[in-house]
Amino acid sequence: MGETTQSYGTVTPWSTTHTLWESARRGNFNELKHLVEAHAQTNNGNVRGWTPLHVASKSDKPHAVDLLLRSKCDWSVRTKGEKSALDIAIENNNHEVVRQLLRHIDITIPQCERLSRNAARKRRYQLQEVFRRYLARLKAGETVKYKPPRNEDIEPIDLKPPPIIPATNRFGENIVLTPAEEDHMSYELGSYDNLRAITHKRELAHLRKPVLEWTGPEFAFWVTQQPLLELGGEEYATAIQQGPITGELLASLVRSDFAALLSKLGLSVAHRKFVLRDLCRKMMSDKSYDTIQANTTEGTQKLYISRAPAPLYQMIGAILVDLNTTTLVDVRKLLKKTKISSKASLRKFVFMYDDGARIPEEAEKWCLASSFFPVLVLREGTKEEEEAAKAKIIEDRKEMMRRKTEEREEERKRMESIANR
Repeated sequence: MGETTQSYGTVTPWSTTHTLWESARRGNFNELKHLVEAHAQTNNGNVRGWTPLHVASKSDKPHAVDLLLRSKCDWSVRTKGEKSALDIAIENNNHEVVRQLLRHIDITIPQCERLSRNAARKRRYQLQEVFRRYLARLKAGETVKYKPPRNEDIEPIDLKPPPIIPATNRFGENIVLTPAEEDHMSYELGSYDNLRAITHKRELAHLRKPVLEWTGPEFAFWVTQQPLLELGGEEYATAIQQGPITGELLASLVRSDFAALLSKLGLSVAHRKFVLRDLCRKMMSDKSYDTIQANTTEGTQKLYISRAPAPLYQMIGAILVDLNTTTLVDVRKLLKKTKISSKASLRKFVFMYDDGARIPEEAEKWCLASSFFPVLVLREGTKEEEEAAKAKIIEDRKEMMRRKTEEREEERKRMESIANR
């Protein structure tokens, strides 16, 4: 058994050395929830004036921060160094904690713009994306602060009367009930939460088919229905729908390529882990992985070709490439043999790195296609680039002719000097 303390006012199932601050630092959700429900003093500070919210913000524990904020923890308390929980999270680049704090903290548009500029200057792009989305919602007039769900907020639903099913005994024979017995059989229709769960199951019915057969909108709908992706889930879905990522692409990826694809879509680390776990588990159960592996030979993998970079992919096809030997020069030849080259562009197309920079044509000889899994991005070459390439070829030819002329002149002089001797 644990000990009863005045701070917590309850019997804890662990020793009292695990304080509220220690639970917040380690992010132990069960211990923290037990202490909060036992009316723990969450706004008390330690010697340095740090509350559990400050500790969880520094340790990058977004779930602990969310629990403390929902438990009416005072986010305006400052340490003896005059730092709030938001300042500590920004200093440590804990963008997910900042996202949770902004659901309960009101900041003005100029403050948000200043924080976004500071994050961009320090190259903290995930933190900058959090402030950008928050600023967009502020300017659009949307509700930014967290609002706990209640049954009163749901529109009333006209319930249909339950079907009258005759009572039967264990042999299947109808039983005639007296009026007194019928009064005791009250029909329980359920709450609005149950009705929402039934509607949700009906909407997810079309996702019961294997992931291999999913289309882009179906994957986008699955993303919006995940509880952990409630923040920004619609933005992820918009990006997926504009550049459809099919279930065939998801099933053909290894775990590392899958994580890279999700990071290009803009999902945070916590969201990527959640999607990887649940979606990979679903693909293993519905045999999507096995079907893809049976259709591809050993040592090869499908490389998908896109006309636009992440996250707004525009898939135009896929080719089978060797993991160890296929370079971008071979990919260019394969694309010309298939119909993908006609979808790519009318002019000569160029390949792009993940950051949007163009891959030089002389570097295509040693760039392996396996380093660009799961999606290789190409774009149409501009007229200026074509003219620059032609000018470079002409300049190289002139340089080659000049060198040959110099070599011939040197050879003539050497022969004349030998003849004079």
